Amino acid sequence: MDGREVTNRFLRDFRQTIGNCIAENHYARFRDLARRNGMGIHSESGGPFWPFIDAMRCLSMDEIPMGEVWYPDGAHGFSIKQIASTAHGYGKRYCQAETYTSIGPHWQEGPAEIKPIADYAFCLGLTRIVHHTFTSSDPKDGKPGYEYFAGTHFNPNVTWWEQIRPYIEYESRCCHLLSRGLFVADACYYYGEDVPAFVTLRDALRPELPAGYDYDMCNTEVLVTRMSVKDGRIVLPDGMSYRVLVLPDSKCKP
Repeated sequence: MDGREVTNRFLRDFRQTIGNCIAENHYARFRDLARRNGMGIHSESGGPFWPFIDAMRCLSMDEIPMGEVWYPDGAHGFSIKQIASTAHGYGKRYCQAETYTSIGPHWQEGPAEIKPIADYAFCLGLTRIVHHTFTSSDPKDGKPGYEYFAGTHFNPNVTWWEQIRPYIEYESRCCHLLSRGLFVADACYYYGEDVPAFVTLRDALRPELPAGYDYDMCNTEVLVTRMSVKDGRIVLPDGMSYRVLVLPDSKCKP
Protein backbone atom coordinates (compact mmCIF):
# COMPACT_ATOMS: atom_id res chain seq x y z
CA MET A 1 0.00 0.00 0.00
CA ASP A 2 2.18 2.81 -1.33
CA GLY A 3 5.26 1.60 0.53
CA ARG A 4 6.07 0.09 3.89
CA GLU A 5 5.48 3.27 5.94
CA VAL A 6 1.93 3.78 4.66
CA THR A 7 1.20 0.07 5.03
CA ASN A 8 2.34 0.08 8.66
CA ARG A 9 0.26 3.17 9.40
CA PHE A 10 -2.80 1.52 7.88
CA LEU A 11 -2.20 -1.71 9.81
CA ARG A 12 -1.81 0.25 13.06
CA ASP A 13 -5.18 1.95 12.50
CA PHE A 14 -6.78 -1.33 11.46
CA ARG A 15 -5.60 -3.14 14.61
CA GLN A 16 -6.72 -0.28 16.84
CA THR A 17 -10.14 -0.40 15.18
CA ILE A 18 -10.40 -4.11 15.93
CA GLY A 19 -9.38 -3.44 19.53
CA ASN A 20 -11.97 -0.68 19.90
CA CYS A 21 -14.70 -2.87 18.45
CA ILE A 22 -13.89 -5.74 20.85
CA ALA A 23 -13.79 -3.40 23.86
CA GLU A 24 -16.91 -1.41 23.02
CA ASN A 25 -19.15 -3.89 21.22
CA HIS A 26 -18.31 -7.05 23.15
CA TYR A 27 -17.03 -6.47 26.69
CA ALA A 28 -18.72 -3.11 27.31
CA ARG A 29 -21.96 -4.49 25.87
CA PHE A 30 -21.70 -7.58 28.06
CA ARG A 31 -20.98 -5.41 31.13
CA ASP A 32 -23.92 -3.09 30.47
CA LEU A 33 -26.37 -5.96 29.95
CA ALA A 34 -25.18 -7.59 33.18
CA ARG A 35 -25.50 -4.39 35.20
CA ARG A 36 -28.97 -3.78 33.80
CA ASN A 37 -29.92 -7.09 35.39
CA GLY A 38 -28.14 -6.52 38.71
CA MET A 39 -25.05 -8.55 37.90
CA GLY A 40 -21.38 -8.07 37.11
CA ILE A 41 -18.90 -9.89 34.88
CA HIS A 42 -15.46 -11.33 35.55
CA SER A 43 -14.30 -12.69 32.20
CA GLU A 44 -10.69 -13.40 31.24
CA SER A 45 -10.95 -10.48 28.85
CA GLY A 46 -7.22 -9.76 28.70
CA GLY A 47 -6.00 -13.14 27.50
CA PRO A 48 -3.76 -15.04 28.24
CA PHE A 49 -3.94 -15.31 24.46
CA TRP A 50 -2.97 -12.43 22.18
CA PRO A 51 -5.86 -10.99 20.13
CA PHE A 52 -5.83 -7.42 18.82
CA ILE A 53 -6.93 -5.68 22.02
CA ASP A 54 -5.86 -3.17 24.62
CA ALA A 55 -5.91 -5.79 27.37
CA MET A 56 -6.24 -3.40 30.32
CA ARG A 57 -9.11 -1.55 28.69
CA CYS A 58 -11.01 -4.82 28.13
CA LEU A 59 -10.26 -6.00 31.68
CA SER A 60 -11.51 -2.70 33.07
CA MET A 61 -15.02 -3.71 31.93
CA ASP A 62 -14.99 -6.53 34.49
CA GLU A 63 -16.28 -5.99 38.00
CA ILE A 64 -13.36 -8.25 38.97
CA PRO A 65 -10.53 -8.48 36.40
CA MET A 66 -9.65 -12.13 35.86
CA GLY A 67 -6.63 -14.02 34.50
CA GLU A 68 -5.07 -17.41 35.05
CA VAL A 69 -1.93 -19.10 36.35
CA TRP A 70 -0.88 -22.70 35.74
CA TYR A 71 0.71 -25.54 37.68
CA PRO A 72 3.55 -26.55 37.78
CA ASP A 73 5.53 -23.59 36.43
CA GLY A 74 3.30 -20.55 36.95
CA ALA A 75 2.71 -20.20 33.21
CA HIS A 76 0.68 -17.13 32.17
CA GLY A 77 2.00 -15.28 35.20
CA PHE A 78 2.00 -12.15 33.03
CA SER A 79 -1.81 -12.26 33.13
CA ILE A 80 -1.65 -11.92 36.94
CA LYS A 81 0.49 -8.80 36.63
CA GLN A 82 -1.97 -7.61 34.03
CA ILE A 83 -5.11 -8.04 36.12
CA ALA A 84 -3.32 -6.53 39.13
CA SER A 85 -2.24 -3.49 37.13
CA THR A 86 -5.80 -3.13 35.86
CA ALA A 87 -7.22 -3.33 39.37
CA HIS A 88 -4.72 -0.75 40.64
CA GLY A 89 -5.18 1.57 37.66
CA TYR A 90 -8.98 1.47 37.66
CA GLY A 91 -9.54 1.43 41.42
CA LYS A 92 -10.81 -2.13 41.83
CA ARG A 93 -10.26 -3.95 45.12
CA TYR A 94 -10.21 -7.48 43.74
CA CYS A 95 -8.47 -9.25 40.92
CA GLN A 96 -8.79 -12.99 40.56
CA ALA A 97 -7.39 -15.87 38.57
CA GLU A 98 -8.20 -19.37 37.49
CA THR A 99 -5.47 -21.03 39.53
CA TYR A 100 -3.52 -24.30 39.44
CA THR A 101 -4.68 -25.10 35.92
CA SER A 102 -2.84 -28.05 34.38
CA ILE A 103 -3.22 -30.62 31.63
CA GLY A 104 -2.02 -33.74 33.42
CA PRO A 105 -0.55 -35.90 34.65
CA HIS A 106 -3.53 -36.13 36.98
CA TRP A 107 -3.55 -36.54 40.78
CA GLN A 108 0.16 -35.76 41.03
CA GLU A 109 -0.03 -32.59 43.11
CA GLY A 110 -1.16 -31.60 46.58
CA PRO A 111 -0.88 -28.54 48.83
CA ALA A 112 2.93 -28.76 49.07
CA GLU A 113 3.24 -28.58 45.28
CA ILE A 114 0.65 -25.88 44.59
CA LYS A 115 1.56 -23.47 47.41
CA PRO A 116 4.57 -21.99 45.52
CA ILE A 117 2.25 -21.20 42.62
CA ALA A 118 -0.12 -19.32 44.94
CA ASP A 119 2.75 -17.44 46.57
CA TYR A 120 4.11 -16.46 43.15
CA ALA A 121 0.68 -15.15 42.10
CA PHE A 122 0.21 -13.26 45.39
CA CYS A 123 3.56 -11.54 44.89
CA LEU A 124 2.45 -10.47 41.40
CA GLY A 125 -0.67 -8.85 42.88
CA LEU A 126 -3.39 -11.53 42.92
CA THR A 127 -6.08 -10.96 45.58
CA ARG A 128 -8.53 -13.80 44.91
CA ILE A 129 -8.05 -17.42 43.89
CA VAL A 130 -10.57 -19.29 41.73
CA HIS A 131 -9.75 -22.98 42.08
CA HIS A 132 -9.56 -24.91 38.86
CA THR A 133 -11.27 -27.33 39.17
CA PHE A 134 -13.92 -28.62 41.61
CA THR A 135 -15.81 -31.35 39.76
CA SER A 136 -19.16 -32.60 41.00
CA SER A 137 -19.14 -36.40 41.11
CA ASP A 138 -21.84 -38.60 42.61
CA PRO A 139 -20.51 -40.66 45.58
CA LYS A 140 -22.09 -43.78 44.11
CA ASP A 141 -19.65 -43.52 41.20
CA GLY A 142 -16.78 -44.32 43.57
CA LYS A 143 -13.29 -42.84 43.53
CA PRO A 144 -11.80 -41.00 41.79
CA GLY A 145 -15.22 -40.49 40.20
CA TYR A 146 -15.74 -38.30 37.18
CA GLU A 147 -13.19 -35.58 36.51
CA TYR A 148 -12.66 -32.68 34.16
CA PHE A 149 -9.66 -33.17 31.88
CA ALA A 150 -7.80 -30.06 33.08
CA GLY A 151 -6.87 -28.45 36.37
CA THR A 152 -5.76 -29.49 39.83
CA HIS A 153 -8.58 -31.57 41.27
CA PHE A 154 -10.26 -30.06 44.35
CA ASN A 155 -13.05 -32.28 45.66
CA PRO A 156 -13.71 -34.93 48.32
CA ASN A 157 -12.34 -37.69 46.07
CA VAL A 158 -8.69 -36.61 46.30
CA THR A 159 -6.56 -38.38 48.88
CA TRP A 160 -5.58 -35.17 50.73
CA TRP A 161 -9.10 -33.76 51.08
CA GLU A 162 -9.31 -34.37 54.82
CA GLN A 163 -6.06 -32.42 55.34
CA ILE A 164 -6.89 -29.44 53.09
CA ARG A 165 -8.45 -27.08 55.64
CA PRO A 166 -5.22 -25.38 56.88
CA TYR A 167 -4.13 -24.70 53.34
CA ILE A 168 -7.49 -23.22 52.33
CA GLU A 169 -7.38 -21.02 55.43
CA TYR A 170 -3.90 -19.85 54.38
CA GLU A 171 -5.17 -18.97 50.90
CA SER A 172 -8.21 -17.20 52.31
CA ARG A 173 -6.22 -15.10 54.76
CA CYS A 174 -3.72 -14.05 52.10
CA CYS A 175 -6.53 -13.06 49.75
CA HIS A 176 -8.34 -11.13 52.48
CA LEU A 177 -5.30 -9.15 53.60
CA LEU A 178 -4.02 -8.43 50.10
CA SER A 179 -7.41 -7.05 49.06
CA ARG A 180 -7.44 -4.59 51.97
CA GLY A 181 -4.27 -2.64 51.28
CA LEU A 182 -2.64 -0.67 48.49
CA PHE A 183 0.03 -2.19 46.30
CA VAL A 184 3.47 -0.58 46.65
CA ALA A 185 5.14 0.14 43.31
CA ASP A 186 7.81 2.71 42.53
CA ALA A 187 7.35 2.77 38.76
CA CYS A 188 4.42 2.74 36.39
CA TYR A 189 5.21 1.71 32.81
CA TYR A 190 2.98 3.10 30.07
CA TYR A 191 2.59 0.40 27.42
CA GLY A 192 1.65 2.70 24.55
CA GLU A 193 -1.22 2.87 22.08
CA ASP A 194 -0.29 0.10 19.67
CA VAL A 195 -2.59 -2.93 19.51
CA PRO A 196 -2.19 -5.65 20.66
CA ALA A 197 -1.16 -4.16 24.02
CA PHE A 198 -0.46 -6.38 27.03
CA VAL A 199 1.25 -6.08 30.40
CA THR A 200 4.62 -7.84 30.58
CA LEU A 201 6.60 -9.49 33.33
CA ARG A 202 9.73 -7.91 34.79
CA ASP A 203 12.25 -9.61 32.51
CA ALA A 204 10.59 -8.03 29.44
CA LEU A 205 10.50 -4.45 30.77
CA ARG A 206 12.41 -1.86 28.77
CA PRO A 207 14.17 -0.04 30.28
CA GLU A 208 14.90 -2.69 32.90
CA LEU A 209 13.70 -2.14 36.45
CA PRO A 210 16.45 -2.48 39.09
CA ALA A 211 16.17 -5.23 41.68
CA GLY A 212 14.29 -4.26 44.81
CA TYR A 213 11.66 -2.17 42.99
CA ASP A 214 8.21 -3.14 41.81
CA TYR A 215 5.95 -1.78 39.10
CA ASP A 216 2.53 -1.53 37.53
CA MET A 217 1.70 -0.87 33.91
CA CYS A 218 -0.95 1.48 32.55
CA ASN A 219 -2.75 2.16 29.30
CA THR A 220 -3.75 5.40 27.62
CA GLU A 221 -7.13 5.60 29.35
CA VAL A 222 -5.60 5.43 32.83
CA LEU A 223 -2.81 7.82 31.88
CA VAL A 224 -5.11 10.47 30.40
CA THR A 225 -8.24 10.22 32.57
CA ARG A 226 -7.09 9.03 36.00
CA MET A 227 -3.50 10.09 36.64
CA SER A 228 -2.41 13.39 38.16
CA VAL A 229 0.64 14.72 40.03
CA LYS A 230 0.64 15.66 43.71
CA ASP A 231 3.64 16.47 45.91
CA GLY A 232 6.01 15.15 43.27
CA ARG A 233 4.28 11.76 42.92
CA ILE A 234 2.04 10.36 40.20
CA VAL A 235 -1.27 9.61 41.91
CA LEU A 236 -4.55 7.86 41.14
CA PRO A 237 -7.88 8.84 42.74
CA ASP A 238 -8.13 5.58 44.71
CA GLY A 239 -4.86 6.02 46.63
CA MET A 240 -2.26 4.38 44.40
CA SER A 241 0.87 6.41 43.70
CA TYR A 242 4.19 6.04 41.88
CA ARG A 243 7.55 7.81 41.92
CA VAL A 244 8.17 7.64 38.16
CA LEU A 245 6.24 7.16 34.92
CA VAL A 246 8.21 5.16 32.35
CA LEU A 247 7.41 5.87 28.69
CA PRO A 248 8.13 3.48 25.83
CA ASP A 249 10.98 4.20 23.45
CA SER A 250 8.64 4.99 20.58
CA LYS A 251 9.81 6.02 17.15
CA CYS A 252 6.32 6.58 15.74
CA LYS A 253 5.90 9.66 13.59
CA PRO A 254 2.97 12.00 14.24
